[in-house]
Amino acid sequence: MKITHCRALVAAFDCGSFTEAARRLGITQSAVSHAVAALEADLDCVLLERDRTGVRLTQAGSAIINHARAILAHADEMRRNTGRIHGEAGGVVRFATSQSFSQHLLPSVVSYLRTDQPTLSVELREGTDQQIARWLRIHAVDVGVVTLPKAGIATVSLWRDELQVLLPAAHRLTRTGAVDLRELAEESLVLPVGGVEPSIRAALQLVGAEPAVAYRMQDINGLVAMVAEGLAIAVLPARALRSLPGGIRAVPLNPTVNRQVALGISGTSCESRTTRSFVRAVLRVANQNGTQSPVAV
Repeated sequence: MKITHCRALVAAFDCGSFTEAARRLGITQSAVSHAVAALEADLDCVLLERDRTGVRLTQAGSAIINHARAILAHADEMRRNTGRIHGEAGGVVRFATSQSFSQHLLPSVVSYLRTDQPTLSVELREGTDQQIARWLRIHAVDVGVVTLPKAGIATVSLWRDELQVLLPAAHRLTRTGAVDLRELAEESLVLPVGGVEPSIRAALQLVGAEPAVAYRMQDINGLVAMVAEGLAIAVLPARALRSLPGGIRAVPLNPTVNRQVALGISGTSCESRTTRSFVRAVLRVANQNGTQSPVAV
């Protein structure tokens, strides 16, 4: 059994196919297939079911996938430790970022790291809140941006973000100082995929209502365009509304609805010095950008 075999298995499962796994690992599809086959031969069982739609874990694969992830995490930490013994700094952090974080804070974090920790490499992956939480739980990433609460995940608070209603300038609700939750429930909504919807649903449940979600979109720019066209209204974090095109207004909710944004840390990465160094860098940049980061790491 080799570490490369475990890496191929984890990449194939996470990517859903040998082709995408090969691209991630920078090797050929045949090499991925051979590595998984070699691991299956060592364990004397089938780990992945293969068909035209991709790959899926078998029962045996499900039983060992987290062990394979742990092997990779320990191997990475061994390399980091030996590097420190030889006077080397740095390491690799697998960081899952939300679209909002990517737009407003990620460039500053990367710029800071290039100056302060030039040998620390960051592997980026973008996903929804639910995807990032899953990646953290299965140890597919080391650190990820999540909204709280998140059961079973170690977290470090970043900031509290107020949710606001995005409206066409001519919409009747722009004439009010704030949009009542019951009024929000009467409007068709376009919401970002996996973003603020849980917070909105929880707030509306307090007044016995449900959101009328007409559309869900991954791209924030497309979402804003839908609002500008008058096809629906949206609810977004105030942090994502710093620059709005003409003809659109942002109005607060009544009562105020907030979401707590945090860094989630994978269980296999909590003790990693590289991970802790990366988290400290994010907190420092967040403070410099005027956000509150009350927890030191």
